[in-house]
Amino acid sequence: MKKYIFNCEGTLWKEQSFFNENKNNLTRKKWKTFWCRGGTCALKNDEINLDLSFEAWTINEIGQIFDFSPNLDISTFFAGWVNRRNELLERLECRECNNPLKPKPINYNKIPWYSVPLFHCINDQCSIYQKEIRITHCCNGNCHGSNLTIIDSRDSPQCKNKWLVCQDCYACCNEHHDDKVISCFKCGEELNSNSLELEKTVWECNCGNVIEDYEVESLKRFWKKQMFIIKRDRDLETGFNH
Repeated sequence: MKKYIFNCEGTLWKEQSFFNENKNNLTRKKWKTFWCRGGTCALKNDEINLDLSFEAWTINEIGQIFDFSPNLDISTFFAGWVNRRNELLERLECRECNNPLKPKPINYNKIPWYSVPLFHCINDQCSIYQKEIRITHCCNGNCHGSNLTIIDSRDSPQCKNKWLVCQDCYACCNEHHDDKVISCFKCGEELNSNSLELEKTVWECNCGNVIEDYEVESLKRFWKKQMFIIKRDRDLETGFNH
């Protein structure tokens, strides 16, 4: 896989005090905290380095050249779009008209895992014009299927809790994880287990889809681990995490 430069897409989350080990108390000054792909950091990487080749420039170098300073949300969106283009280039094409998909702006008050999780086709002659497409990843760390953990709403149905069902391991939401429920990767409905002769178990759906027990081994390993759902709402006034 070709290497690419990852752009900092840290989303401004909140302002908070930090513990000062030397003084054994919290700082009076509050610092901006950023949320990026499941982790937090206290400093956004927005350094400007014009000595880099122009292919490696971020919006910060571009802003320096053209004398403008993008606000944090714009720089986050731009960085996320560049990263997702690098990661998902083969998928970012409309399957109806073959035009490139464009990122769909989102409200960063609800901070997503990816700063650009949504896409749409902007060809007004296309049959799916502006239809929302979500491209994310499987939450199962044991998933190693042909989709490389990528979940695409054009392929994956939603389970009853509105989570996309992974096409490789059939993982979806935390409720189904905890209850050890399998959702159909074709229609999203819950599967029923059925024991056959020779102690063979299959999982069946009303839509006619049948999954053999060996196909859900990685999902069963995932069931043995705790599933953490981390949600972040932006809060710059109180500094509290919702």
